[in-house]
Amino acid sequence: MALSKEYNERLAGEKEGLMYRDPVGELIREHEKKGGFDHLRGRGKPLPKEYLQSDTFDTLLKRNGFVPSWVRLQREIREDLGQVLKQQADEALSDRRIKKEISKINKKVRRYNQLCPTPSLQRCLIEKESLHSQYERWR
Repeated sequence: MALSKEYNERLAGEKEGLMYRDPVGELIREHEKKGGFDHLRGRGKPLPKEYLQSDTFDTLLKRNGFVPSWVRLQREIREDLGQVLKQQADEALSDRRIKKEISKINKKVRRYNQLCPTPSLQRCLIEKESLHSQYERWR
């Protein structure tokens, strides 16, 4: 009895340590066997130290200007607090309006606390009475 071609391929894959079919991996291995990677610059040379010293993915993200959403929100909150303090000093806002602005900022603080990666980075809600000291903590 002859075994099916598919079964033989799967069996060969299991011998190579592959427990599932990986079409992309198969294409890469096939390209490598045909010498498709032989012309690449740096072939056979060690990787540059920068690839070994840090997380390449993180480096790539930073180089392209990626900022995590919780960091962007942190900056927004800092800017909003600064504006409220400035307007409060200029007496451009009534107490009622200041409370409304603080309420908007506190919504962002709650969202920030949900997004930040560790509880030690979470912040307290903003209160009108301690606006200056809380602004300093956000700087």
